[in-house]
Amino acid sequence: MNIPSSIYAGDTVKWTENATSLYASPDYVATCVIKDGGGATNHLTLTGTANSSGGWDFVITDEQSVLLDPTTHYWQTYVTKSGERYTLGQGSLEVIGNIAGGGNTYDGRTQVQIDLDAVEAEIRARATGGMTIEYSIGNRSLKKESISRLLELRSALRSDLVRELRAKRLSEGLGRSIGIRFGR
Repeated sequence: MNIPSSIYAGDTVKWTENATSLYASPDYVATCVIKDGGGATNHLTLTGTANSSGGWDFVITDEQSVLLDPTTHYWQTYVTKSGERYTLGQGSLEVIGNIAGGGNTYDGRTQVQIDLDAVEAEIRARATGGMTIEYSIGNRSLKKESISRLLELRSALRSDLVRELRAKRLSEGLGRSIGIRFGR
């Protein structure tokens, strides 16, 4: 399938799905459904336009893509003809936030980085006067994690972040080393 693996919210996206030996336009109508991880709120149903090679051209307009949340979405492409339905493929695509159109709500950090920043902020708050771990007011009470638990969590999140950054560099073709031996 030729649907992109990632798109930017707010961009127009175009791709062509080729005919197969069994299914071709104009006999079959191709549809691509894209849903977010929750599957309920943000989704698109796109009908392919038959092209001269027997395949289908798909378009996500900028107005449609801007409504997609920046997260992993799942897609399925299928064809129909005379009440019959056949799945051509399915997979996932990553919707990347639109920095230019995101206003003040855009946050390019990963979830691991967001969590690490929150833990470090809590550690700083505790070190500058918020050392109270537990208190009660009337029938309500609050118990915070201990500093030692926060330090453990920070260490684990730092390790996760290093793995995440290493994987990103590898996916971008960076960070690979090749050993070369000269001599006999």
